[in-house]
Amino acid sequence: MKSSHMHELVAIAFLASFVSGKYFEAASVAFFMLVAMFIEDRTAVGARKSIESLIRLSPTHANLKTPDGMVRRDAKDLQPDDVVVVRPGDMIPCDGVIATGQSTVNQASITGESLPVDMAPGHEVFSGTINLTGVLEIKVTRTGRDTTLGKVQDLILQASESRPMVVKMLETYASYYSPVVLMGAGILFFFTKDMNRAISLLLIACPCAIILAGPTAMIAAISAASRLGVLIKNVTDLDIARRINAIVFDKTGTLTHGNLIVERLIPAHGVAPATCCAWQLRCRPTLIIQPPRL
Repeated sequence: MKSSHMHELVAIAFLASFVSGKYFEAASVAFFMLVAMFIEDRTAVGARKSIESLIRLSPTHANLKTPDGMVRRDAKDLQPDDVVVVRPGDMIPCDGVIATGQSTVNQASITGESLPVDMAPGHEVFSGTINLTGVLEIKVTRTGRDTTLGKVQDLILQASESRPMVVKMLETYASYYSPVVLMGAGILFFFTKDMNRAISLLLIACPCAIILAGPTAMIAAISAASRLGVLIKNVTDLDIARRINAIVFDKTGTLTHGNLIVERLIPAHGVAPATCCAWQLRCRPTLIIQPPRL
């Protein structure tokens, strides 16, 4: 990784300061480097926690239907075209198609849909979702890392390994930055014969701020998004997001609760608003209503 050149420059600045007796400056350089490493570790830990939470969604066992009856198997040992039986309250162990049975399935962990979905033979179901009401027999189509849940886990791994465009640019120029700074310090010492000035140049040019900037911005963005329930596949997309001026959402329940109310009543031409209220009371005489806003 190109940032290793940055670390070499930091190490040289630290050693030069320490040898020359500038202990406070050496300690400052070491402190900022430790802070940068701590933030990077926190980023990795956050990614691991996200993956672990998804792994807990992955069912470990399945009820496999065989000619000899029901057999309990590890979910990882299932094969395509196997038939598994999922009882109410159980987690679906694979991606598949319903062979027999009807039920409602909670797919919030995969699709984000807030309400359970009615399922019938021929409908597709996903690993990690929960069967709620009826017994289902499901024909296996995908297992393990090939399931939709497995692909989500892979996306989180990719997000933890991706880097913003600014960080990539800094890493690209890092290989040129360190030699230029070292050359400048050498030239300064050659003409002035003053080691303190050369060390000062190394300390001033020490890229602690650059090393801190990338991980700090990345962990702040990922943490803020995760608190809002947003999964970032690639932090590079955050660079593009600043240019977005419109967003389209495709379903109720993502941003709303799905509870509809009458906000405004617009009578047809020639119909008085009072007549509409009278018709409503006539249909439901026990209903107490407030006059709608016209």
